[in-house]
Parts: sequence; structure tokens; C-alpha cells
Amino acid sequence: MDDAVIQIPDDCWEPVDFLDGDETGIPSQLLATLHVNTCPMHFEAYLVDEQGEICDPRHQQAINLVKVALRDDEPWKSFNYGGHEYVMIAIPFGMGR
Repeated sequence: MDDAVIQIPDDCWEPVDFLDGDETGIPSQLLATLHVNTCPMHFEAYLVDEQGEICDPRHQQAINLVKVALRDDEPWKSFNYGGHEYVMIAIPFGMGR
């Protein structure tokens, strides 16, 4: 079985949240929706620092809960958006077409 590699184009990401008091305009959270095999998938991405830690404490607790549910204590691979590193999660939602 081959792995499918999907690159979400930058223009599919919507910046929706920014660090409190951050005047740089760097988004702390991005959202995107893609359809995978007709299933709508909700993608969220979170800004991380050099150690791979979520930068926005408002999102850190939610990600920690996801990691506990997945029994995952490893750092997640990041991707680059706008010159900054983000980690992402994907969640299926809604009815397929």
C-alpha cells in the first residue's frame, strides 16, 4: 500500500486566531476544509515554537487532551506556513457528498 501525500495550499488555510497582545499579526491558529474520498475533513493548525510546543496557551490545553486521548507523547511533525511552523490535526465532520 502506498502512502498518499497531500499538500494543502497556503491559500486554503484561513488564519482565525492570533496571540494575545501580539502586534506582529502572526496567526496562532489556521483552519482549512478538504474533502478526502468525499468525506469533509476539518483541519486545524497551531503555531509552535522551536521546541514544537504550542505557542498560544489557549490552544495548548486542547492539544494536550488530544495527545492524551491518542496516547501520544511524541512531538508532532510541523509544516511551514507564512515562514512559521505549525502542527495540524484533522477531524472528519458532517455528511459526505
